[in-house]
Order: sequence, then structure tokens, then C-alpha cells
Amino acid sequence: MQIYRDSFPDNERHPIDTIKQRLQSGKQELYIGIDNENVVCIALLWYFDELNFILLDYFAVTKECRGKRIGSEFFRYLSGIATSKGKHLIMEVESPAGELNSAGKVKRINFYLNNGAYILKDIPYTLPSLNGTVPTEMILMVVPLNAKTTFSKKQVSNLITHLYIELYSKTENDTTLINLLHILPNQVELSKSL
Repeated sequence: MQIYRDSFPDNERHPIDTIKQRLQSGKQELYIGIDNENVVCIALLWYFDELNFILLDYFAVTKECRGKRIGSEFFRYLSGIATSKGKHLIMEVESPAGELNSAGKVKRINFYLNNGAYILKDIPYTLPSLNGTVPTEMILMVVPLNAKTTFSKKQVSNLITHLYIELYSKTENDTTLINLLHILPNQVELSKSL
């Protein structure tokens, strides 16, 4: 859990007790990568019962192991899990639109793009604050199950609604959720560039 704490800011991190409860319930699974008997990367996958998606809820590699292709291998392994279950792998990734650490955010997005992910084009997405402070502007990325190049408004709307309700304990009446769903295009295309 130290990798988890070191890799994500407070407003994007669920409490450790929440993670433990989710793991015990079976809705979420923890994967770790080990190198020379040391845990060097972690991932939490969230399984939606009613959707054709698995969420890569958190993914992190220790600072010492970044740039050594360990993260790429681990990410491809996780993508394979989603594929083997017949699901798309979805990620919420910080948008580089803000001024804070935009180079690091672009690097993270490029990491996913270089490892088989696509950006869900024209989907402004907001991650609710997990500590009651500031929400985070995000983009949604996906490793599609097949060569599909679009998702319907209904698919993306269901996905965002499930994210807000299941992961962030929001209701269908949440103002941010309603606003997000209102501006979705009828067809959501996938893109390999920002």
C-alpha cells in the first residue's frame, strides 16, 4: 500500500479500509508485480457486474523501476486479463489541461497509448474528490476488446453512471454526473492522440 500512497494524491485516493473492504467483497482484485522479491508495481481492477468493462482503478510502479519496461509488461498482463474475460479495460487518467505537472500527465497518457490504449474522444470527465476537496479533470482511456472504433452514447453513459455510483458513492441525481451525461456525443470515437 506504500506504492499506492506514494503514487496518488489524497483527493484521488480511496481510504485503505475501503480498498480492503472491496478486496474482501470480491468486487476488486489486487495485482502486484515482484522483482527480486520486492513489490515493484501494483494494480487494482474493479469488476462491473452489468457492464462490458473492467476498470483499472489504480496502477503504479515504484519510482526506482520506472523506465525499465516493467510497467509496460505489467500493463499488457492486465490488458490480457480483461481480454480473457471478454471485457474492455477502462482507465481514468489525469487530464494534462491543468497547469500542475502537465508534462508528467502527458507522459502517463503516452505510456497508455504506447501500450495499446485509446482515448475516448470528446468526453470531458471529472473524478469526484475522494477526500472532500477538489475534483480532478480526467480523460477516459480504454484498451478495447477488439478492433471496435466507437462506443455508443448509451455504453459510455452506463459506464460513467456505474463509476459514479459504485466507486464514488454518488447518486443518479449528482449534479456533476448529470452534467457529464448531458454532453456526451451519440457516438464516442477512439483516438490515439490528445
